[in-house]
Amino acid sequence: MKANGNTSVIALSVLMGLPMSAGASVVDILNRDFEDGLVGGSAISTPESDTWVGIRPSTDASNGASGLATFDGFFSSSFMMVGDLEGNIGQSNAGTSTVSFALNLPSDLTSLTIGYDWVFDTNNPSDPSSDLFSVEFLAGSNVYDYLQGSATSLTPDRPGLVSTTRGTFGLTLTGTALRDLLTAGVDQIRFRLREEGALNSSAVGIDNISITGFVPAPTTLALLGIGLAGGVVSRRKARR
Repeated sequence: MKANGNTSVIALSVLMGLPMSAGASVVDILNRDFEDGLVGGSAISTPESDTWVGIRPSTDASNGASGLATFDGFFSSSFMMVGDLEGNIGQSNAGTSTVSFALNLPSDLTSLTIGYDWVFDTNNPSDPSSDLFSVEFLAGSNVYDYLQGSATSLTPDRPGLVSTTRGTFGLTLTGTALRDLLTAGVDQIRFRLREEGALNSSAVGIDNISITGFVPAPTTLALLGIGLAGGVVSRRKARR
């Protein structure tokens, strides 16, 4: 059976592992929904061992017990909790808790999209600067604040117990901002809760962390493969 030109191109491209179309490819960089019951972070730091970070079931998101971070029923599945003594609001614990996740950012990224669900609970809404929830990119010891510090916009939802900010965070970085991160060698994303103590006590719930990117498809090799395939077909025709 004689192979036509299209068959030759497809066969050679498959053998060489070459892409057949131009454009961009989606890269999954980090996905954590905590349904496996594990934090899965690359580093955890808390004032008291790791007891201030853990996975909570969705039922804890609607627990109405006084003094317990309830997260207002925001989460419908297991989520990561960051805060003193597993979210026991009402105790004057102090310190900073962090959870970091390792990132491997391709050097040819053209865009980077970050998303997560979050709830920040505190029992002292009158002083919004006292406790702070923030999310940061890290490159070694350097911090890049492209993400969020959410404690400055507290709105009282349950007067006398806690004040809550909540939502779904989403951001896409391109251009100079993305190039700065890649040049700096960003290799972690860090969720950070700072608690000042005294009358303050806070906890953060986090779920559905998703970081994806786009990279250009390697079109040069694809064109080279097509050129080589065309040469093979031409030589076969010349020998007939």
